[in-house]
Amino acid sequence: SLKPWLECYLDSCERLAKLSRSAVRAGVRLRQLAECGFETQALKRLDRLLALLEPTDVDAFVRLSLVGSEICLEIPNLKRADKYLTTIETRLPEARPSKRKLLTRFLESFRELNGLTDEVSGADALSQLGKCRRQYRLSVLDGDHSRALASVRRATKLIPEVDDFILERGLILSAIKAFHRLDEDEEIAKYVSWI
Repeated sequence: SLKPWLECYLDSCERLAKLSRSAVRAGVRLRQLAECGFETQALKRLDRLLALLEPTDVDAFVRLSLVGSEICLEIPNLKRADKYLTTIETRLPEARPSKRKLLTRFLESFRELNGLTDEVSGADALSQLGKCRRQYRLSVLDGDHSRALASVRRATKLIPEVDDFILERGLILSAIKAFHRLDEDEEIAKYVSWI
């Protein structure tokens, strides 16, 4: 099992003198721990690392909080995911002005893309994807397999409209992961051949 190795690595990150650098490195291992099925432990460790960071260390705080939000979105726990984003917003005044504006825009698009916003900004591809992704997560929580599958199928049709190469690739992997979570291997094969 990978868990003991990941926990050992995370323990060493908590003990290092340069906590901001080790906290950012820990983000990858926290994701891996969550992917191994230990989401609760990953989030506990993440919260502990966030508490250890200096209030002025905005960069490491933002990166770790985003990792927490991403883990929560995969569980899915939308309220907790939004909580991590809200904590980032509380730290924005301590960021440099140039980064503050960039982070504000990033948080808006992150919320929109993941369906964490109540208001829909329009009929563009990102807004529609956000609605589909939110519907998928809510359907998973409700145990409604057919509605979750329909949401993923709608999302896959919207992905080619995204005008960002890197984001598009991440969305494709996310769709494949969703199909896998729903045990739809045929859908994965169809989707991969369609790409």
